[in-house]
Amino acid sequence: MKKEASQEKKLHMAAFGKRIKERRESLGLSQDELAKRCGHDTAGDNGRSWVHKIEKGINDVPVSELKQLSKALGVTSLDLLNEVEEQQNRDLISLCHTEQVFQLLLYFDQLNEKGQEILLDYAESLAEKEKYQRIKQPPETCD
Repeated sequence: MKKEASQEKKLHMAAFGKRIKERRESLGLSQDELAKRCGHDTAGDNGRSWVHKIEKGINDVPVSELKQLSKALGVTSLDLLNEVEEQQNRDLISLCHTEQVFQLLLYFDQLNEKGQEILLDYAESLAEKEKYQRIKQPPETCD
């Protein structure tokens, strides 16, 4: 049981680190620059090492550092955590369902609220049509 919790924590730390790296790179920041924005000593490799270990999922991030990171990256702490959970959910979906389901979810995420409503209505319509077609088909006979 303890092993499972440890594995889950490692997965969470890796997903969180990946999100930090993606956000840092999207802002065009180096690891040193991010460390400096968070108030870490950038002499030698200390700052870069701190960021590197977080991005690789080696170091867990306490709440105080989470606040520093989110501020330095221009997002809220909740945004960082929600996006990590979202990535973990996507990873699970890709393992549990077909690639088509995963792609559909990616497209869905790209739509605005109105587009999502339209897609949901269309999916519901298709499902109802399929359900109706199954009912209308004659039952198979057993000999």
